[in-house]
Amino acid sequence: MPMPVFKIEVDTTAEAWERAVIEIWTNGVRKLTQYTRPKEGGGSVYQESRAATVLVVIRDPLKEPRIHAGDVMGQQAIIGGYVDELVEGTKDHYIGKGWDYTYHDRIFNYVGPSFEKVDQVKDFIVKGLERGEIFSRRLQAVTWQAWKDVRSESPPCLQRIWVTTPTMDPKPERGKTYKIDLQTCWRSRDLFDAWEANVNGLIELEKRKIIQPLNEAYESKGVRFEVGQYVDFSNDLHIYEKDFDEVRRFLSALEKKKDLGKRLEEIRQGPSFDELLRLAKK
Repeated sequence: MPMPVFKIEVDTTAEAWERAVIEIWTNGVRKLTQYTRPKEGGGSVYQESRAATVLVVIRDPLKEPRIHAGDVMGQQAIIGGYVDELVEGTKDHYIGKGWDYTYHDRIFNYVGPSFEKVDQVKDFIVKGLERGEIFSRRLQAVTWQAWKDVRSESPPCLQRIWVTTPTMDPKPERGKTYKIDLQTCWRSRDLFDAWEANVNGLIELEKRKIIQPLNEAYESKGVRFEVGQYVDFSNDLHIYEKDFDEVRRFLSALEKKKDLGKRLEEIRQGPSFDELLRLAKK
């Protein structure tokens, strides 16, 4: 059968994750991965996954809950400092010491075969927006380095981030507030263990590295910028075989809580994103 293609459009990241887990578990295709597991009797076999091509639209990415109460791995990643790893580069020093790359390094210190490091966010995205080109289609950053990633055992999953401001204004106008939409493209994605941490990390990157400097630059002009819609496209969004039992437990718990009369909004609500960030700082 062909790769299934799904679209999910909701208000919050937590609801998007829950809907994606249900959709892929129920309707995803069985597909081998490049990872192996021990085989009974000796040797190894390729690990299975359930997968689909998925487009997710999150209309209000800053609205709670930003991390689902049932996403234990996502919560642990945020507490473990994933946001600062992505936004501030706190783990860039691991490159060449067991790590092939970090998203922060590829985005903020991109190196080509014939040019020096480029901060794609500052030099391409923010400067383009500061010039007033808020409607531009060229405001993007990429991670893929074909001259090395085709030979890598662990190439980047995130391929590209792209921002835009849907507007008819040729230049930002005094007194107006503009929402900047963020879109990301992924070749491969671990839904159950990594998706919500990825999404929230990139939303924070937009807040801190794009929105904040823009508001500082435009403050005297009476113009404001805010986080807009988030769009997330994965060629292969999957649940790994190693997580199948955890997914079954998660879905069973979800149904039991619904049977007890709990609303889905209550079921999804765990620690707030700010609470998780505070724990990360301890």
